[in-house]
Amino acid sequence: MKLTNLTITPKLGILVGVTLFGLCIAGALAGYLMQQEMLAAQESLKNEVVEGSAGGGMVKVEVTGDLHVRSITIDPAAVDPDDAEMLSDMVLAAVNEALDRSRELATDELGQLTAGIGLPPGLI
Repeated sequence: MKLTNLTITPKLGILVGVTLFGLCIAGALAGYLMQQEMLAAQESLKNEVVEGSAGGGMVKVEVTGDLHVRSITIDPAAVDPDDAEMLSDMVLAAVNEALDRSRELATDELGQLTAGIGLPPGLI
């Protein structure tokens, strides 16, 4: 489509300029508000706790939503001096499970804020 004989009057030029400026401000404000919501969600994740376990609950690990290991609990019955490797494997499995759950929690929490934006999978 080709526009010919288009005359932009000063009044129309000002209107277009003000409209574009308003759209820019609105976009910047929306971005700022989303950033603040993301920061608040990330902060709240610090208070969320998930648990991973192994060995039928003999080893339990608590991890916060921001991936900090908060505690590791080992049932005394899991401690076999002749099989330290099994205890090590259970601790490793429980830590990995808790970390996976923490990542899922963060993805769910932050994903709610970015729904509809069209970010590539795994970006958050």
